[in-house]
Amino acid sequence: PKNKIEVKENEVEESLKYLQKSRAKFIRKSKAAQKGDLIQIDYEIRRGGVKIENGDIKNQKFILGEGKFLPGFEENLVGAKDNEEKEFSLNVPADFWKRDLRQTILDFKVGIKGVFKVELPQTNDEWVRTLGKFDNLSHLKNSLREGIKIEKEEAERKRWENKVLEKISQEAKIDLPDVLVEKERDQMIKNFKTRVEEMGISFEDYLSQLKKPLKDLEKDFLPEAEKRVRILLSLYQIAKEEKINVNEEEVKEEISEILKKYPTITRDLEDKEKEVNLKAYLRENILQRKVIRLLVLKAR
Repeated sequence: PKNKIEVKENEVEESLKYLQKSRAKFIRKSKAAQKGDLIQIDYEIRRGGVKIENGDIKNQKFILGEGKFLPGFEENLVGAKDNEEKEFSLNVPADFWKRDLRQTILDFKVGIKGVFKVELPQTNDEWVRTLGKFDNLSHLKNSLREGIKIEKEEAERKRWENKVLEKISQEAKIDLPDVLVEKERDQMIKNFKTRVEEMGISFEDYLSQLKKPLKDLEKDFLPEAEKRVRILLSLYQIAKEEKINVNEEEVKEEISEILKKYPTITRDLEDKEKEVNLKAYLRENILQRKVIRLLVLKAR
């Protein structure tokens, strides 16, 4: 059944708090750092006297006490002052995200580059008017409430779509061409590799930490690749049976919407091959969305 969309008052308050933090002022202080202060540091990490890979970090800024670092790291900086240096060692927990550092001892050398008091604006009508498009606090809260509602409706729409697609993947009786499955699997691994490297880890090091060769990773991705191809072919089959098509005007409208968000893509459209590839991709995407919408309506 469809979930009822509700926006609770504490969700509105959390959004307001996030907005308030995003407009904070940071005032340099000479006194010791306390929880809730913004602190700016340089630091290096060593293990057994040897600097670890990517173990030299500059100009790191964070709110002290939010717990975003290794357990114990932030606690060691409470009481630190501007231009001070701190040295300490920490035990790395067994569930640490970087496998090769788990259950080891790391030595930290931290240089304090700045301690700042975080000054939050008062959430009143006067402050709200500085945001530009709101008359008062009530007006802002209503806008935040509507934004949360839209997000929840989108999440519910996706939940329904995923439910329908899961049913298709379980019930579809389709022969899956190996070439399509392998292509989908390779694309999934390529995307995964990009995400890993965005975290500052080389893909080879990541596989080494997992103690998993690429062939094993390919096996892990295979069931999901098969599922995606099964769903895709099922959608095309349904589109054919239901006579669902995509016309040129729909593709143009989609391109127009994309250009509003990403004007720089205009340069790509000057390249004929890229334009053809983009249009083909969008045509497939629109077709899939139309079929999914039809299936969701029928499921409801």
